[in-house]
Amino acid sequence: MYSINYDQVLADHAAEAVSWTNIYSKFLREDATSTLTHVKEKIAYIRSNLQETPSTMNEFKHLLQVIHNTFEESLAIEATAMDVEARFDILQFYKITVDDAELHSSRVLLSDWNKVVAEAKERSWEVGKIKKKFAAATAKECEDFLKESEDFFNRISSEGPATVDLELDVAYDLSTTYAAHLKTLQTKKDGLASAMKLFDLRYPA
Repeated sequence: MYSINYDQVLADHAAEAVSWTNIYSKFLREDATSTLTHVKEKIAYIRSNLQETPSTMNEFKHLLQVIHNTFEESLAIEATAMDVEARFDILQFYKITVDDAELHSSRVLLSDWNKVVAEAKERSWEVGKIKKKFAAATAKECEDFLKESEDFFNRISSEGPATVDLELDVAYDLSTTYAAHLKTLQTKKDGLASAMKLFDLRYPA
């Protein structure tokens, strides 16, 4: 007749439970720490970009994109911040060792995110003056582009590869040169079209 050592069975079950708890807590701690770091880095990145004063069109477009992305991600990051705090609460409840600095960061993460969103809203109002400056510069660039395009059209009509009495090799060389210039004009046009859309500008009549 078999005899069951219930004390040993209970001890084995307890040991297994502790083992699984340790595995889960390790995963939870690593995941919570990773997510916490990611959100903190995002906040630092946004704040750093909001403090920049753009001096070129690309820098200005980047600033607008940062502001737009901040608003777009706001609700999702809020939910993530609350989830991170809840995970650290669970770790603390089960007396799992966590870094004090990380625990504090998890407590203020949602507040920090809301602060940077508020900063983005304030910056979006401030960029109005900068937008007017770049809009005026873009309008001037558009006028210069139209003049450059007109000059190019007149020159290719009078001196281009289709000009009468040109030798074949000369016409070929000219076509290569004009094709390269036309490609440059197309690149300028695309850039101006993007800028005009950004600033709600109309093409000059």
